[in-house]
Amino acid sequence: ALCLLLENKSDDVLISIQHKLVEAYCWENDIPLLKVDSEDKVRKILSSHTDPNNNEPDDLSCILVKNADKMSSSESMLADFFDYIIKNEIEPFPVITLPE
Repeated sequence: ALCLLLENKSDDVLISIQHKLVEAYCWENDIPLLKVDSEDKVRKILSSHTDPNNNEPDDLSCILVKNADKMSSSESMLADFFDYIIKNEIEPFPVITLPE
């Protein structure tokens, strides 16, 4: 599994707490966590995978992705990036800037 978490750009304490809880959950359950910079970009990337009949806005603040049976080269690159962050104890987790 992989968790994508939006960068917290808010001063809202409740959102900060929610993000810390998600980070702690992922850490305790060995789920790689990647922070991304933009909900709009995530929405654009995932738009082909959403139900066109659903009129409710999707909450994309945190996304859990299950592993596929076989990883693509891009997925392998992300897994290697996460392993590098963990092995080198890089804190805080870097935020990945998604392409436009």
